Amino acid sequence: MTDTTKILPKLRFPEFKNAGEWEEVKLGDIAKRITLKNKDKKSLPVLTNSASGGIVKQEDYFDREIVSKDNLINYYIVSNDDFVYNPRISTIAPVGPISRNKIGEGVMSPLYTVFRFVEGDVDFFEHYFKTNNWHQYLKDKANFGARFDRMNISTEDFMGLPIPFPPLTEQQKIASFLSSIDEMIQAQDDKIRKLKTYKNGLMQQMFPSVETPYYDVSTVID
Repeated sequence: MTDTTKILPKLRFPEFKNAGEWEEVKLGDIAKRITLKNKDKKSLPVLTNSASGGIVKQEDYFDREIVSKDNLINYYIVSNDDFVYNPRISTIAPVGPISRNKIGEGVMSPLYTVFRFVEGDVDFFEHYFKTNNWHQYLKDKANFGARFDRMNISTEDFMGLPIPFPPLTEQQKIASFLSSIDEMIQAQDDKIRKLKTYKNGLMQQMFPSVETPYYDVSTVID
């Protein structure tokens, strides 16, 4: 790693308060771009990186496949734990989302930037990219050009993205803590979903159904 900057977080676990400053490194120092293309026409699922759902199978996201199998030779092959940047901006992803692939090997559009960490804890970086701390750098480097809905940033600038890089043990501690909160949120969401289903079932039984009256037409026509 080169050209490191020293930074300090505002909040830190007690055991790391005297551990010194964090390093700030460039993305390209700890990750490599993935540009392997599907030239052998492997039969792999087409993936997409959505702002709301992260990396999902394209057929699940769009309810159908929108790319022909014959057009996939220029698509990138992505593996589990690869990260993908989608330059398309939206209300919930103002500079485009960076998501971690957790659904296995697949292929993705060459419009995306795919990279793989070679140092550090991937869980830590996954949580980091859910913050907006890296947004301003991309805004400063991007050229929107004619496509106002898409960030246009060079590969060099993107791989120059500043990344906080604390000691590995601290990365793991932070990632474990935040992942445990995610698990609690998921458990609460599941509980709420079950309670809603339970309530709807009770309501169906507590309230009588309103049936449309039946009229015998023959009784009103002479």
